[in-house]
Amino acid sequence: MRKSIVTVMAITIVVMVFGYVVGYTITSITTSTTHTTVRRGSVYIAPDLLIQDTSCINVASKPMTEPEIIFHNMSKIYSDTNKSDLLALSVALYTEARGESWNGISAVSNVIRNRVQSSMFPNTYYKVVTQPGQFSGIVDNNNNLLRNINVDSHNDRNKFIKIIVMAYRTIDGQLKEDTSHALFYHASNVKPFWASHYHKLGDIGHHVFYTTAKL
Repeated sequence: MRKSIVTVMAITIVVMVFGYVVGYTITSITTSTTHTTVRRGSVYIAPDLLIQDTSCINVASKPMTEPEIIFHNMSKIYSDTNKSDLLALSVALYTEARGESWNGISAVSNVIRNRVQSSMFPNTYYKVVTQPGQFSGIVDNNNNLLRNINVDSHNDRNKFIKIIVMAYRTIDGQLKEDTSHALFYHASNVKPFWASHYHKLGDIGHHVFYTTAKL
């Protein structure tokens, strides 16, 4: 009997230690340019075996990779937001602008929100982001957008977590509009054919932003 109790205690301790080694604990998330702060106690981002909400399009039913685990846990915090929209916007911001400053990421997020609000584009974040040929970082990877995300380092993981926070603030209407209502952008090191058809608003970070027509 004593041996059984000791064995159970030993297994419990090992499981707890393993969880804290592979998980991530965040007590707050703050971005200076967008004044984003999350303070709802400790958010423990760790692998779990709970089945994810299958009503969310393009999310694996059982989180397996690190990006899936991170999004699965963060989406529980933002349960008041459409999970498909949160997922699509988070993936778009990470793949399109993770190397930018927070001002640059915010600008890209605003373009996507402006498209959702424009009659020229679909009316949901998921449909805008997955519109064919619009965002180079979005690939339909076996019907799972999170397969586009690589988080190979601690900095990558933290960046993805903070981007999910920004995506939530964008969808919730808290993010400040700072692009003069731009609907298009491209990387500053390229010159796409369509750029001459629109009015250039300016540069933010490594992207150039445009509105619909020349003034």
